[in-house]
Amino acid sequence: IEKAQDELALSQYIITAGCYPNEDGTAFYTKSAYMDECSLRSSMMRRTFTQAEKMKVVADVAHALVVAHSAGVFHRAVSPDNIFFVPDGHAALANFYLAYLDAHSGKESYTVNSLLMKEFGSSPYMAPEVADGDSIAASDIYSLGVVAYEMLVGKLPFDSPFVFHTRYGGDLPASQLPSAVVPDLPEWVDTLISRSVVEDVDKRWASAQDMLDFIEDNMRPARAPAERVADQRSVYVPASHVISLKDLKPGDLVTNDLCLYEE
Repeated sequence: IEKAQDELALSQYIITAGCYPNEDGTAFYTKSAYMDECSLRSSMMRRTFTQAEKMKVVADVAHALVVAHSAGVFHRAVSPDNIFFVPDGHAALANFYLAYLDAHSGKESYTVNSLLMKEFGSSPYMAPEVADGDSIAASDIYSLGVVAYEMLVGKLPFDSPFVFHTRYGGDLPASQLPSAVVPDLPEWVDTLISRSVVEDVDKRWASAQDMLDFIEDNMRPARAPAERVADQRSVYVPASHVISLKDLKPGDLVTNDLCLYEE
């Protein structure tokens, strides 16, 4: 456990915490850096994010999962309540109190009392297999996919793993994919979600790194409009690579012939 904690502590995308029992061993408490009211949940209630900012949060958490999974740690409770913004503005994953250590077996696989899972058991962010008592790296990918859906669409895709299974058969229908609900979103976001929020683990991203690579590959062109090339010509960004037209800046080329202009 100590080795895993040491590896997690090296990442800027993870907020680590120590877990300590009380004197008689009947309860425990955690201690971490003071995080104030800077959780993603509270931030979503206080401010409006651009679609690009939302995707940056998803990418930051994917970074955290790459590190955690490399250390053999499965978070199992990825949700807006366990994602925080650190002083420099990027998002970091916290509260590993439900984490599962892949290196161990049996009861020792849980970093903390497994009874805590009951508190998270009916959460819409929990992967179906975790609710059934199993945990794999793909479980965190599923949870992050639900977080991404909620941020990008503005609502949860379903209320619980049970509803996802009974109503949708464990696979989001086309009418529930992000671009169908929010037309401004590009189709690649549908791919991101459909390969994350799916009951069949074999249909999910093979790893958090694969998920992160996909996000960065599709987001990279969207960053170009913020800069001008040396000869001051505008940079053309294909519409398929823009998260939302609202994220375009003055000087960006909407098409090869149409430039966004603002006096």
